Amino acid sequence: MQRARGRATQRQDSSGLSIAQYIIMAPLRGGSQTMSDLAISAGVSGPTATRAVTNLVGSGLVERVPSGHDRRQVAVHLTPAGEQALALKEQAVRASEGQFIASLTPQQHEEGAILLERIAELLDEISTSW
Repeated sequence: MQRARGRATQRQDSSGLSIAQYIIMAPLRGGSQTMSDLAISAGVSGPTATRAVTNLVGSGLVERVPSGHDRRQVAVHLTPAGEQALALKEQAVRASEGQFIASLTPQQHEEGAILLERIAELLDEISTSW
């Protein structure tokens, strides 16, 4: 499973973005975020977000801008090239999702929905017990 996940995060399509890059860039769709907020939104550690943003800055897909109200903070936002690449990646993701869903039988759809509901219930139980 880890090997498959590793390959999937590295793979790129016509957008030029890997899934890992997409995960970092997607939260920026709504506007600039600080590095710490971006790490939280993307569900990654601060150092992971910093490394990813450094690579994305080098590719011209995002920019770092000093915060106007706190010199210690830096805001990250998409460049026009980043917005275009993100839009292409979102189209590719939707197409892949559509292909996956179309490959399932009606029974698998039903079983999947039941399983997802149960997982959501379990996650709610876990989160309230902490």
